[in-house]
Amino acid sequence: MISINCCVCLEKYLAL
Repeated sequence: MISINCCVCLEKYLAL
């Protein structure tokens, strides 16, 4: 779960 959250967080941050 943490791994997925990290990926999603990073992707969203990069999208910004």
